[in-house]
Amino acid sequence: MVLFFNSDRAGQAGDLYWAMRSSLVAPFGPAIPLSELNSPANDSDPALSRDLRYIMFASNRTGNSEIYEARR
Repeated sequence: MVLFFNSDRAGQAGDLYWAMRSSLVAPFGPAIPLSELNSPANDSDPALSRDLRYIMFASNRTGNSEIYEARR
């Protein structure tokens, strides 16, 4: 099971992270930043496709809040 979320845990603008666990009763592993998507601006609200190959998220990296998308 995988969880994608945003957090300001680094003490800066919000960034996107992911964490994984092996079952519903297992604890989540460490939060890992999505370095390839994060920017110095506030990145938030990740939404993923079921196959985890497409993500949409919000960011104000241009000065305006906009929606971005990425595929892998």
